[in-house]
Amino acid sequence: MSSYGNGSERICQMFNNFWTFGMLRRVLFISSSLFSLSEVVPVVKYPIYLLLFPGLRKKLVALSKEKDCTDLKEWIDSIINHLYWSVMSTDSAEPNLVEAKWTSVLNHIVNIHMHNNELFPKCEHKRLRGRAARKKWLKPCSTLMVKLETLATTTYLIRDLKQASNREQTSSLEAFHSLLNHYAPKMYAFSYEGQLCRGLLAVMHFNENSGRTQQSTRSGELQYAVSLPKWKKGGHTVRKVLEEPTFDYVNEIIKDVLDRLVHPREDVDVRDVPPPLSGEYQRPTKETAVSQFKSRYKST
Repeated sequence: MSSYGNGSERICQMFNNFWTFGMLRRVLFISSSLFSLSEVVPVVKYPIYLLLFPGLRKKLVALSKEKDCTDLKEWIDSIINHLYWSVMSTDSAEPNLVEAKWTSVLNHIVNIHMHNNELFPKCEHKRLRGRAARKKWLKPCSTLMVKLETLATTTYLIRDLKQASNREQTSSLEAFHSLLNHYAPKMYAFSYEGQLCRGLLAVMHFNENSGRTQQSTRSGELQYAVSLPKWKKGGHTVRKVLEEPTFDYVNEIIKDVLDRLVHPREDVDVRDVPPPLSGEYQRPTKETAVSQFKSRYKST
């Protein structure tokens, strides 16, 4: 087990060095440019993205499994939806209003829709009908409500909620990272040039297809797809069906390659290829490595 652990530590250290090295190259590139970052981004904000809040669902699910708290299960989706609505419906310059909207859910689920808060004095929904009206209201001052209030008003949650962004989200960034992993799978080792070219291909593909529109039927009805993700445990997710991706950038690459073959250029950019990370270590001879490998198995 010790040898396995040491190997894992070396792999983790290698990945840490990889990201650190990449970040250092980008900082040096920006520093050597003709502009400063403060000119491009004069005001820097540090928003908390809504991606951080799914952890709240896990805590609500755990609470719903405790004694005298099973009635919470029916309200979990509504509470999570209210969390997102509190952020997305409020300007980022009004963090206190976000907090007021969020804490109003503690009144709403016990059938109280008037709140002792000047920023958000009452719920914005109309008279409840149908399924919303038939939902079982929770009991005020019950064990469940005491625990739920403690969970919903924790210092770190309120702090992050006030800094949450109602515009910039990470869904597009996650999509690009997934695409980058498709062009350059982490399970394979590529040369510096290979990794760079695959990254550039991912960027071109993403830029060309990031604005795809939603597909529609011949009658003009927008198309949707329903999936049953495992993490929803029986729940479903509705997503838009987008147009098929295009690959026009491939034709541009082929055209540029043929043009360079017909009309060679003398001013070719020569990149400074850094040495591999393993180059700083002393490589043992094959005989020494095999001998150590055999002796290790004999000792065990």
